[in-house]
Amino acid sequence: MEQNKENSHCAYIPKISRFWLFFLVPVLFISFFYQLGAYGLLNNNEGLYGEIAREMLESGSYIIPTLNYVPYIEKPPLLYWLIAISYKIFGVNEFAARLIPALSGAAICGSIFVFARRLKMIDVGGFAAVIMATSLGYIIFSRMVFFDGLLTAFLSLSLLSFYTWYNGGQRLFLLLCYGFLGCAVMVKGFVAPVLFGLVVGGFLLWERAFWSKLRKCLDPIGILIFVAIVLPWHLWASLEEEGFSWFYFINEHVLRFLDLREPKDYYTGPLYYYIPRILGYVFPWTPFLGLLALRTQPSQEVLKKFLWLWFLVPLAFFSLSKAKANYYMIVGIVPMCLLVSMKITELLKDNRWCPILVCGLLSVFLGLVLWGGAYFFPIKGFEIYQPKSPYLLFFVAILSVLGMSLFYIKRQGIFMLFSVAAISGGLFITILGSAQQAEDFFSGKEVGSFLASKDEVYFYKNYEELSSIVFYLKKPVTIVDSVSSDLRYGEEKGDSNRFCDSAQMLKEYENRPREEIYMVVHKKSLHDFQNSFLKTKFNILFSKENIFVLERTDLPKKEL
Repeated sequence: MEQNKENSHCAYIPKISRFWLFFLVPVLFISFFYQLGAYGLLNNNEGLYGEIAREMLESGSYIIPTLNYVPYIEKPPLLYWLIAISYKIFGVNEFAARLIPALSGAAICGSIFVFARRLKMIDVGGFAAVIMATSLGYIIFSRMVFFDGLLTAFLSLSLLSFYTWYNGGQRLFLLLCYGFLGCAVMVKGFVAPVLFGLVVGGFLLWERAFWSKLRKCLDPIGILIFVAIVLPWHLWASLEEEGFSWFYFINEHVLRFLDLREPKDYYTGPLYYYIPRILGYVFPWTPFLGLLALRTQPSQEVLKKFLWLWFLVPLAFFSLSKAKANYYMIVGIVPMCLLVSMKITELLKDNRWCPILVCGLLSVFLGLVLWGGAYFFPIKGFEIYQPKSPYLLFFVAILSVLGMSLFYIKRQGIFMLFSVAAISGGLFITILGSAQQAEDFFSGKEVGSFLASKDEVYFYKNYEELSSIVFYLKKPVTIVDSVSSDLRYGEEKGDSNRFCDSAQMLKEYENRPREEIYMVVHKKSLHDFQNSFLKTKFNILFSKENIFVLERTDLPKKEL
């Protein structure tokens, strides 16, 4: 009888899958692809990585990445390769630059849905995929040119493949595990196998199957696949670039973890640094994390062990590491969403809908308070981020209240999911509009477009804070008195013409008396510039938020 019941349940899976796909596909499109190129590349990371891929495509040199046309070897090149392919297909623009991280974000959501469906937990997969796709922190990072979105995708696929192999024994998934792990290394280096090894090793020890499963894990073909993906570029780069091995393997991997890297291009933080950030990653679903403290009927206990280790190992690793960044713990969002989704389905199965209702109402309330506060009580100095119309707020509030009311009446989780997703969608559209309004504050697109036709462009001291300008210039700049950490290696190993001090700049200025020379200064360095002897040689032509464009003083004035 039980077997017939299971077969009957399986017969309905395609229909249930179609329902979830009907709900999930538009959510994925809006979250990851809607107006993906609607605003300029942001300074710092987006400008850096988008420009590296552009230079790679322009030069045809795919082994040693360059930034401002000097070597940049902090990370492996897989992200740059994929973005360069995107540029080749769609042109060099914001959409093409962000497409790879966005695809990574959507792919992870789809992958956990397929993974859970394979384990006959299709509702868990649907809940987890929608929660991830409507978590604002995750959406924002997935729409930015970062390594960590692609790293999360490949590391997650590797761990999901491992568990599928562990659970079912199919060798194909073990081989896929090795392949995805190799790709993760090619995204961000050897942090991927370290995290993978700690998670899998801890899981096998917990299951008391370490030695028996370890022998089966060490598949010769799988190892060969991993080596074939990882070794060629690392070997080629070591042979082609003198100093690569020490800088990449020791300085970038080991010394960064120990806070001994030179130059120091990161910031540190306390042990609890990632706790508030994790809460922000999944907003407005944050209250649902509290459900994990509730007891439910035991089910899928082995999978839960694996997921908890998957979350806690990166948390411990990055918390202990001296180098911190807001986005490092994105790698832990997949197990977090799966654990929350499993808890929701278990509570619904036990007819314990009240905790879910409370969490849903709290999520809706917090979302509306944040949104309404931004509209009705904008913070002084941040008016540019104020939502422009209350109508979307009222409409989403009505939808959310309706969804929670239906959940209360019907006791079906899909209504709660719809309610919180509506709040997330409204907040996301508002954030997207604010990003477009504040483009000049975060991006140098307009400045770069203006200077693109000029012959000589100099940056004073800063590069990272002005990096998006170079993407729109589509040519190198010369940096005066550089303080750039990202360009330090290139400054020492690359083209010395890309760097000069103030005295050399003054000499260049005097040797070219009638040529246009433009200087770009970030607000943080404007005081230093005004106190230097270059001050008398340049006038401020115009400014855009934090960026000042200066022209030489001895040329006739022109209309902008």
